[in-house]
Amino acid sequence: MNRATVPPDSCTNHENKELLHKKKSECNGFCEPAPSHSAADINLNELLMPDKNTCCLFRMNSDSMINAGIAKGDILIVDQSLIADNEKIIIVMINGKLVVRRYRQTIDHLILVAENGRYANTIADHSINWICRGVVTSVIRMLENNLP
Repeated sequence: MNRATVPPDSCTNHENKELLHKKKSECNGFCEPAPSHSAADINLNELLMPDKNTCCLFRMNSDSMINAGIAKGDILIVDQSLIADNEKIIIVMINGKLVVRRYRQTIDHLILVAENGRYANTIADHSINWICRGVVTSVIRMLENNLP
């Protein structure tokens, strides 16, 4: 596989530093660690899973939530202590099957919405057995497929 190489001084010349910090850029950041900001300041465990007793990981196995930005293969961080609220994305067990859906409360119904037209929405009424297993708080997407 061909990989583009970045010249070693590409983040240190003035022109590239200006590009990194323009507000209209697709991303902002810096290549050189600032004195008060280092990798040690960012703890992904604390950031993504503040309570290890109530958070868990799920791997998305379908494209049912693609229009919500969740793709097949993504890792979902789920907090089981949070209460499902309108428009939140949740892990829900419907008739014994775990699925990811958007929780939508209307005046008349509670609807578990698939964010892909190829999948059916579910009206959560007395005819189905469902239970919320947690609220999705974060999504991790691997750009290089090196995880099992």
